[in-house]
Amino acid sequence: MVTDNDPELAEQLADELAELCWDLRDEFQVREAVSVDDAVRMADAHPEGVVVLSDTGDTVFGGAAGDSNLILEAMLRLGIRGPALVPLISPVAARTLAAAGEGAEVTLPLGGDAATAFFAPLTVTGRVRKVGGGVVQLDYNHQSEVDLGVAVIFDVGPVTLMITEHRGVAGNLPSVYQAMGVDPRDYKMAVLKTASNFQFFAPITSRVIRADTSGPGQSDVFTLPWTRIPRPVYPLDPVPDWRAVSSHPGPRTGS
Repeated sequence: MVTDNDPELAEQLADELAELCWDLRDEFQVREAVSVDDAVRMADAHPEGVVVLSDTGDTVFGGAAGDSNLILEAMLRLGIRGPALVPLISPVAARTLAAAGEGAEVTLPLGGDAATAFFAPLTVTGRVRKVGGGVVQLDYNHQSEVDLGVAVIFDVGPVTLMITEHRGVAGNLPSVYQAMGVDPRDYKMAVLKTASNFQFFAPITSRVIRADTSGPGQSDVFTLPWTRIPRPVYPLDPVPDWRAVSSHPGPRTGS
């Protein structure tokens, strides 16, 4: 809270906001995401594309590393018709595939580069379609360009992977794919590494499905591997009154 040199008013307003948040706490816990397998099946059965599959646990715009392979694994295991677009940030894989060259068939492990507590590498075989990357232009309101580092388009069955060395904006903007010679409109579904920023795909999107994926950005706070957190804390613990456990439960009475 910011006031014009009125700390008592700031404390009052902060207190009111805290009360509002506390009153709405149950609504904040409502989750709309579905299981990974169900999300993939729903997208594959949808009559129109492009269906956006939100990888909620690996939201790059929320700070995750973009190395989840959970939706990719489900797509391959369930034998989707596709075709599907999946972004993946993996410096090692990007450089390995680039070195193999366009047209090369390569078998290698993918995923779990950074968030090893959540993802294990998945071994796949595919063909290198294109090697590129570097600085590409974006149709984006925050920045006009981004450095992908080494970037590769890698086809694995019905899935087209864009594997990049740098995180950048992952595959959350169609213009990133276009810079690599891929038109997202040609695909039935596209995985976005974000839990909420679907607006860039909106002009070509027929449906948005939130996949309840695990990962650093997951919605399920109860199964996160907490190691440094004060207890008790809501919602991990039953807290009848936030003031009883707050380090700052109300307006200050002195300096």
